[in-house]
Amino acid sequence: VIGYELLYRTPESKNVAKFRNGDQATGQVILDSFSSIGLENIVGEYQAFLNITENFLIGKYPVPFPPKRIALEVLETVNFNKEVINALTVFSHMGYTIVLDDVCTMEQIKPVLNLATIIKIDLARVNRQSLPFIVNELKRHHKKVLAEKVETLEEFTECKKLKFDYFQ
Repeated sequence: VIGYELLYRTPESKNVAKFRNGDQATGQVILDSFSSIGLENIVGEYQAFLNITENFLIGKYPVPFPPKRIALEVLETVNFNKEVINALTVFSHMGYTIVLDDVCTMEQIKPVLNLATIIKIDLARVNRQSLPFIVNELKRHHKKVLAEKVETLEEFTECKKLKFDYFQ
């Protein structure tokens, strides 16, 4: 175990994220983790992986956790414009772990690859033929690679052979 991903859920949708506003969902997760439950009670000594929206990245809303406690999981919906890249650079220099979520191609993460520590490969969406190339390319850039949505022993075995570092 390297950490726990904090996900937004409601009593009506315990296994699925149902929300209209990503900022609101991230804010609620932060509020619950920070005040209602307590981060220590949720993740213990491990790092919390927090899905983060563009507005949190660019400072419209605060990130109230210290860098050693939180991995900022950048959603695939975030547009890697200049403002976001600058913000990620600042967070990286502050010591936050930058995680790129739901990666399916190298092209989609090219603008921020140098800022990321962990790359999450979405097994359900990635082209399996290109998977060895993607993992090798990320390893060549000294990135930790996480296999996301590992659902079967066969998928786990395949990912182990490809030298993934982490599994979810």
